[in-house]
Amino acid sequence: MAQPYTICIAAGFAGALKPEHRIGSILVADTVQQIGKAKTMQSSRRLVFAARNDGAFHSKMFLTSDSVIRSAAEKAQLAPFGDAVDMESFAILAAAHEHKISAVAIRVISDTSTRDMPVFLDTLIDDEGRVRIGGVVRKSSDIRFICQP
Repeated sequence: MAQPYTICIAAGFAGALKPEHRIGSILVADTVQQIGKAKTMQSSRRLVFAARNDGAFHSKMFLTSDSVIRSAAEKAQLAPFGDAVDMESFAILAAAHEHKISAVAIRVISDTSTRDMPVFLDTLIDDEGRVRIGGVVRKSSDIRFICQP
């Protein structure tokens, strides 16, 4: 963040923690909290307001996890604390805050609260959260099963 940025948008996918959030829903969060930590990062009120005006669903809090939250049971346990879970927003907002840059977390729901994620998903992502191309190619035949209702 050496450049003179004016805003930072943490955007990407998240898993829904509540049944009202469907696949494709766009959420914007007031705050983001790392699971298991007390510290909470605040989104810029101005940027939250702008996202809401553009149609994003207003969320009080996103949770950030160090690992994939795979099961509907795990999501149900987290639901009282947030609307959605991702793996990056907390770190992004923390870095922006450190550099005194206005930031906001905006996420698109990629999986519902009531559905388990496929077990093979862990083979697609490395320990740092990056996509393993080899895992995607090997498992591409299974992906059609994810998309079926």
